Amino acid sequence: MKPYIFMLAAGIFILFLILFGLWDTYRPHTGPVGNGIDDNKVIREFMIQLITPIGFITAGIIGILLEKKKK
Repeated sequence: MKPYIFMLAAGIFILFLILFGLWDTYRPHTGPVGNGIDDNKVIREFMIQLITPIGFITAGIIGILLEKKKK
């Protein structure tokens, strides 16, 4: 059961890190006005980075449910 709880916690932690990175990207920074961010690139990277935590969370939940079913 411990590996599945770790996977669930790791997935949630990684998800928070990704959301913090997205928030930090859109936070106003100092510099020239022309140095804007490319929204398409940001969203694409955000979607790609979501694959790992979603996989960890899903595997953790399935593992916990299977362990409880065995008992």
